[in-house]
Amino acid sequence: MDKVNDNDQEVEEVKSFNTVLSPTLFSLYVNDMPKIPGVNYALFADDTAFYASSRSPARLTSLLQRAADSLGDWFNRWRIEVNSDKSVAILFTSKNGGLQHTQNNYDKIKLFNKPIQWSENAKYLGVTMDSRLNFHRHIKTVRFGIYYIIFVVDMANKVRPELVTSWIVNNPELVYDEASGIIFCTKCETSFKATKKGNVDRHINGAIHQGRRQNTEKEFYFDLKLCGAYRTVSLNSALVLTGILPLDLRIREAAELYRARKGLTRALPDDREVEVASRYTESPHPALCQELSFTSLPDREALERYAVQQVNMYTDGSKIEGKVGASLSTWKGEREDRAIKITLANYCTVYQAELLAIHRATEEIKRRGEASFGIFSDSRAALETLTNRGSLHRLALEARRNLQAAFDQGKDVSLFWVKAHAGLAGNERADELAKEAALSSGRRADYDRCPVSFAKRFIREETLAEWAGRYASGSTASVTKVFFPDAVAAYRLVRKIQPTGAVTQLMTGHGGFSSYLHRFKCKDNPSCICEPSKEETVEHLITECPVHDYARIKCEAEMGVPIKWENVRASRNTCERPAAATHTAGDAVRPPRLHPAVPS
Repeated sequence: MDKVNDNDQEVEEVKSFNTVLSPTLFSLYVNDMPKIPGVNYALFADDTAFYASSRSPARLTSLLQRAADSLGDWFNRWRIEVNSDKSVAILFTSKNGGLQHTQNNYDKIKLFNKPIQWSENAKYLGVTMDSRLNFHRHIKTVRFGIYYIIFVVDMANKVRPELVTSWIVNNPELVYDEASGIIFCTKCETSFKATKKGNVDRHINGAIHQGRRQNTEKEFYFDLKLCGAYRTVSLNSALVLTGILPLDLRIREAAELYRARKGLTRALPDDREVEVASRYTESPHPALCQELSFTSLPDREALERYAVQQVNMYTDGSKIEGKVGASLSTWKGEREDRAIKITLANYCTVYQAELLAIHRATEEIKRRGEASFGIFSDSRAALETLTNRGSLHRLALEARRNLQAAFDQGKDVSLFWVKAHAGLAGNERADELAKEAALSSGRRADYDRCPVSFAKRFIREETLAEWAGRYASGSTASVTKVFFPDAVAAYRLVRKIQPTGAVTQLMTGHGGFSSYLHRFKCKDNPSCICEPSKEETVEHLITECPVHDYARIKCEAEMGVPIKWENVRASRNTCERPAAATHTAGDAVRPPRLHPAVPS
């Protein structure tokens, strides 16, 4: 090679951490790892697992031992140190007997002439697996993590309570996700299997609410901080007022969404299929791919300067009146050569339409005989997905394959972004065709894969429906149900209200009311200060108590509706009116003698 010094030099050690080359060097390093027929490898960073399956104990241990011997030689050749004492072997079986059965029937695997002990549990990539794949140990670990988070926050609350309260109120979703352990157990399919068996309902919810059974202050710590409620409030009331779904439903929802992303679920209506990302193994090797980029053309002058190809293809996608269409307009010079309309299912997105149009353009390029082509799109997101070699979107991957085939044929293809509705004839024509495809086509959709956003919305609707059933059939939260009879409507509305402490007390009936204090023996009688014969309840304070007549009249004038308990109960078809009434009246009609703490 020219200008290269070919003198031999000894390189003792080369390190390349936290750089772009690290994954590439690692792939080259492990490329010649020995392959044993019948044995599979799973590598992630410095974790290596090899596994096999067989009905014969002798054949299984023989396969694993051959793999261990080959790997041992490879480790020695490349001077890789492996701590065999930290390595474990586990047998997944449905047979009874557990570890004793395995030790009696299966020989130990040896690595570097050191036996690897058989174990009932093995931890890999944060998931603890047991021999029966029940994941009891993993759920127990998650529970411990939840206890630790609650303990740390509780101790911090005793030192600086104002900072903890501010943090929880400003980051409700982050705090609740951490506390519920969702990030620990729902980013893998194991949680889905556990929820189907009911383990999550029993174990995870038990971890969060065990404090209630022990009469401690940890039972609803996060929910109570978010809505400012008393600790005697029921779980249903606290969840409704904070706009948070029950923990087990959140876990099932996240697990179902994970399965949807992998194409493993059939829970969508009409057997619709989710648009699943391609596997890494389906992507071509980076060395075999040509680097793609696109040029931005903000105006007509830039278009005239760059649009010098033999064929110019304008793509566009549109969603109008709930219908989705895409189009491809092919131009040769100043004349349109061909127009293609593409119909998508109504639940598809404009992003999918834009990518589908570009994908169709690449198919046309591969088929046609001209030498140079230009693809013009007004969707920067679609072009960025296409040019990103790391993107696994199926349409983008197939489009890149078509472009690579065109490059192999000696064709020149350029990608351009143009500004939408800038008076460019080709782009305006593509926009017109896309709208026609969405509105006028009565045939079956050319593309009907559901976007992940549709699957997520559908799964959330199912979760809300189950939560609404639990809430309606529950025996608690009777006062809250007056204001929020429907948990689904409350979930969508409560975040706009942001209840204060006083409003929360009115919506739950747990607060500085004489009836409530008398119930917990904190007051001798439940009478209101307006009249000894009247019991001071939420209904009395809002609708009858003369002490708050001025605030009540002012609130009625603002709302245009008389404040009567019958009106609140009659408004069960919507949560907006009673919620607005309570929020307005809550700041004016404050319950007297608000106590900071009430015995549970």
